[in-house]
Amino acid sequence: MSDSTRDLYTVEFRIAGADLVPDDITHEISLTPRHTRCRGETRGPSGTFEPGIWSFSGIGEEATYVREWEKLEDGLLNLLPHLLARRDVISTYVKKYDVFWWCAHFQSSFDGGPTFSPSVLRALADLGASLSIANYLSSEEE
Repeated sequence: MSDSTRDLYTVEFRIAGADLVPDDITHEISLTPRHTRCRGETRGPSGTFEPGIWSFSGIGEEATYVREWEKLEDGLLNLLPHLLARRDVISTYVKKYDVFWWCAHFQSSFDGGPTFSPSVLRALADLGASLSIANYLSSEEE
C-alpha cells in the first residue's frame, strides 16, 4: 500500500510521564516544544491531566503549529535529524518515561495508509521510541 494524496498526517515526538517536568526536558534537549502540560494541570471541568507531556513538532515556525503532511514518512524525516542529534539524552528518557511518535492519519477512505523506507524504519528504531498512529476518517466535503 502507498500513501494516498487524499490522506493527511500530523507528526509529533512526545515524552510523557507522571513525574515529567516539561521545562527540564526543554532545557536538557534544547528544542522548543510545540505543547507541554504538567501532571495535575486542569483539564476543563472534568479533572486534571495525567501524565505530564512534552511534544515536539518542528523547528522555528513549525514549533508553534501542527503541520500536515501528505506522506507520513516526510513528516518523520522533518523531525528525525533534530532528534537523532540528541539521541544520547533521548535514550535516558526512554528508560524513565513513555517516549513515542504520535501520528494522526486523516483518511478519506478505508484503503491506503503510510509506507516506510528501510532507512526511516532504522532511524526510528535507533531512537527507541514507539510509533503510534491514530486513524481518523475525514469526510470528502472537508
